[in-house]
Amino acid sequence: RSVHSIVWAQWSDLLIENGWEKDTNLFAFAMDWRLGPPSYLGEDQTFLRFKTLIEKAVVSSGGPVSLVTMSLGGPFVALFCADYVSEDWKAANIYNFVSVSGVYGGSSSPLNSLFSGKWGELIPSFLLSSSRDTARTTQVLPWLIPAKSVFGAERVWIRTPYKNFTAADLATPLREAGALAAADLWKSVTHLTGNRLAPNVSTVCIFGTDSETVESLVWSGDGDMSRPPDSVTSATGDGTVLHESLKACSDWQFVQEQPVTTFTVTGVKHTQFLTHRPSMELFLKIMLKDDPIKRVERKK
Repeated sequence: RSVHSIVWAQWSDLLIENGWEKDTNLFAFAMDWRLGPPSYLGEDQTFLRFKTLIEKAVVSSGGPVSLVTMSLGGPFVALFCADYVSEDWKAANIYNFVSVSGVYGGSSSPLNSLFSGKWGELIPSFLLSSSRDTARTTQVLPWLIPAKSVFGAERVWIRTPYKNFTAADLATPLREAGALAAADLWKSVTHLTGNRLAPNVSTVCIFGTDSETVESLVWSGDGDMSRPPDSVTSATGDGTVLHESLKACSDWQFVQEQPVTTFTVTGVKHTQFLTHRPSMELFLKIMLKDDPIKRVERKK
C-alpha cells in the first residue's frame, strides 16, 4: 500500500476530490522514520531522494510545490530547507511548507521510549524490554528528546532521588541507563532544533493543544535508570509532543523574512489531524491559496 493510502488517505482523497491527481501534482515521499540527520546526508541519501522528487513534482505540476508534513516530517523538511538546498533553489521549487504536529524542540515521549520502551499505548508490557532495545538503535529518537534551544536549561526532564537532569545534559542519564549510542548521538544533533531549523520558506504550522502530555520521567528508590521510570509527570501538549516544541515554529517569524502562520486546535491530539475534518478543511483552503485566516479563528 502507498503512503497516500496508509498515512494520508483522507487528506489525499480530499485533494483528489478538488482536482489534484496522484503522480501529476500530488506525490508522497516515503522515508525510514528510524533514521536521523546523520543518514539524511549519508548512505541512505534521504535528502537527495527528497530533492529529486520535489524537482520531478515541479516539472509535472508546472510550478513550485507545497510540502506537507506530519510529526517527524516537520523537522525533516525544516532541516532539508535550512541545510541542504540553496535559497535560489527554494524560491524556484517550494511554494510553502505546511507542518502538522511538527516536533521542533523534541519532547518527552521519545525520551520515555529510550528509557522504558513505551510508544504511547502501542507496546504490550511483555515486549517493553525488546522495544526499548530497538528504540536505542534508532538515530531519530535522540534528535527528538527535549532540546535546550526550545525548553531552556533549567526545566527538569529526569528526576531521581540523588540528582535531577535538564536538557543541558541528557547524555549522562542515557549513559547510566546503558543507552550509550543514543547518548553520543544526542550530543551531535540536539542543536538541530528550534530556530536553527528555520526553513526560510513561507510556513504554516497546525497543531493541537490542551491534551495531557508526558513531561518528566521519575525514578524513586535507588534511582537505578537501567530500569524503566517509576512514574511520569504531565504538562500540556497534543498528547505526544509538548506545547513548547509544537509552537517553536512560530518563532521562525523572527529569524526569516518569509511569513509564518500558526493555527492551534484545542483538544485534537497528535495524529488525530489525519482524520479531523475541520483541520482538513483548513488545509484545503491553504492549498487552494485561499485566505483561511479570515475564516478560521487564529490562536497564537
